Amino acid sequence: MPEERADNLLTDPKKAADLFAQSVAIMARLRAPGGCPWDREQSFDTIRKYTLEEAYEVFDAIERRDFPHLAEELGDLLLQVLFYAEMAANDGHFTISDVLNHLNRKLIRRHPHVFGEEASRAAGNEAVVDAAVEGSAARVLRNWEEIKAAEKAQTNAEADVSKSRLDSVQRAMPALAEAAKLGSKASNPVLIGLIGATCCPSSWRRRRNSKLKLQLQRTRKTRQIRLASKLNSATCFLPS
Repeated sequence: MPEERADNLLTDPKKAADLFAQSVAIMARLRAPGGCPWDREQSFDTIRKYTLEEAYEVFDAIERRDFPHLAEELGDLLLQVLFYAEMAANDGHFTISDVLNHLNRKLIRRHPHVFGEEASRAAGNEAVVDAAVEGSAARVLRNWEEIKAAEKAQTNAEADVSKSRLDSVQRAMPALAEAAKLGSKASNPVLIGLIGATCCPSSWRRRRNSKLKLQLQRTRKTRQIRLASKLNSATCFLPS
């Protein structure tokens, strides 16, 4: 019988930080010369399957409301993050500090209603949003999407590329989950509203809308072909 807790637990930031630092040190030791032979020979390609398995085990524990087991499974999922970061550090790409810095800046950037607009801008927010959400989750979501869209636009501008909004849907997702995400992206009123919510002339908006619709049509066609192939492959495993 899963254990239930009715009391509200408070996180001790210092204790959590100390334990996280210990976990980082343990992972570094496992990958270092003289460490664990199995851990040292792993790569991004060999580890990624475990990431998916651990994510499903977390999902299962949540479904069963098995919170003691969930705490253990979340630790296993966190191990995947530490593993990837350490391998990336070994290859000279980035460290776990970079991962945490990206996360912290994103959380501050996308929550101007909590940390303040000045802190949000300092963390890289270039979108103009109304931080006075007045307790509305819908307003928070709209701000989140607008800030995220500004981030993507800046990234694409720096890379000098033009991408459809549907390109953000990851190809590694399961076919049905990918289809649901594509549908959500294509019909999201927040994203659609961003197209016409600017102060530019209506003629520019019409051209921009036409261009986006064309991108959506092309992306949908490509994705539909690929999703159909995935679904066809999946039927091979169904009993006849």
